[in-house]
Amino acid sequence: LEQINLGTCDVAMHSLNISGGHKQRWSEIDFFVITKRAFIGIEVKAGPVKWVEGYYRVYKDEACKVEVYRKKKSPLVQASDAVETLRKKWFHDQPFFKKIPFVKIAILCSNNRVTNNWPEMQQEYCLYQENLTTPEIFKEYLNASINHLISNDFPFKPALSLSDDQVTEASNLIRPDWDKSFVDQQSVISNLNKE
Repeated sequence: LEQINLGTCDVAMHSLNISGGHKQRWSEIDFFVITKRAFIGIEVKAGPVKWVEGYYRVYKDEACKVEVYRKKKSPLVQASDAVETLRKKWFHDQPFFKKIPFVKIAILCSNNRVTNNWPEMQQEYCLYQENLTTPEIFKEYLNASINHLISNDFPFKPALSLSDDQVTEASNLIRPDWDKSFVDQQSVISNLNKE
C-alpha cells in the first residue's frame, strides 16, 4: 500500500477495531483505505488458507501442517462485516458518502488463484499471491475490484470523486484530530527547562 497511489489523495489506516457489529461486539479490519472514488476494507491472511469441514483454517507453513487458527467466517465476510459496521455507524448521516462505494477485499498472501469452490469468497473481491508480486499488479487488481463493484453491485450512480477535503473529512471521522495534533513547542521547552 505504501508503494501505490490509487489517486492524488489517499489515506490508509492499519488495524481498525470497530465497536458494534452484526451479532458481535467488535469488528476488526486489517486495512481501511480512503480514496477519492471508493472506500476499501481489506482483510489480509498471511499464511495459507484452506476451507476444511466448514472452517476457514489459516496455517503457519506452506505444507499446511501447523494450523494457527480457524474461523467460520471467510476472510471476505470478515472484511464485509467490518466495513458494513463502519459504513452504517460512522457514515450513515453523511449523505455525500452514500454515493461512494465501500469495497470489501480479502487478500490471501500465500494462496494462488485457482478454481475454488469456497463459500462466501467472490473471486472478484479476492486477491492472491500472484496479485501481489509488484505494486503495479496489486494496484491493477485493487482497481479491478472497485470497477467490478461499481459496475455490478453498487445500487447508485457513484459520485465522480471525493475532493481532497472530503477524503480528509472521512479520515477524521474514523481517526479524529486528537492523534494528529500539533506539538506545543513552548510547553515542551518549558518542561525540559524545568527538568
